[in-house]
Amino acid sequence: MTQLIIRPMQESDCEAMAKLHARAVLAAYPAAYGDEVTRDWAQSRRPERYLKARKGGEQFLVVEQDKQIIGFGSWGFSNGELSSMYIDPDYHGQGVGRRLFDDIMKNSRNEAAPVTWVKAALPARGFYEKMGFVFREFGTSTVQGHVIQDVLLEYPA
Repeated sequence: MTQLIIRPMQESDCEAMAKLHARAVLAAYPAAYGDEVTRDWAQSRRPERYLKARKGGEQFLVVEQDKQIIGFGSWGFSNGELSSMYIDPDYHGQGVGRRLFDDIMKNSRNEAAPVTWVKAALPARGFYEKMGFVFREFGTSTVQGHVIQDVLLEYPA
């Protein structure tokens, strides 16, 4: 594997992020949520969403390899939430998610706003538990008009 670069999101990354986000959802979520929900979720990803979230205080890091975005993650600057983490399905199991997670945690601690919780899609639960999060409860979210089950996990202090 060539060198990974983890860096802050730039406006020019947003189109690639939206495509990666959709691709990751389509690869990981059908078994948990069904084809219709997954398709609607994937089709809702728009580049401007990331810029709007950043203006609202969300922090973003992207993972780049060979000038291609292969992952990204975000966290709330003031509320301790790990808001998102998506890795290109072709890179699952290669440590990319772990590297991104470690950088997000380091950055959030350096900003005096450490990540303490995540509300995740069901297929992501195992990854977050491997990273040290602890299950708290099941819940629901609405995605493109569909109510889906999700999971709340907390990161021990």
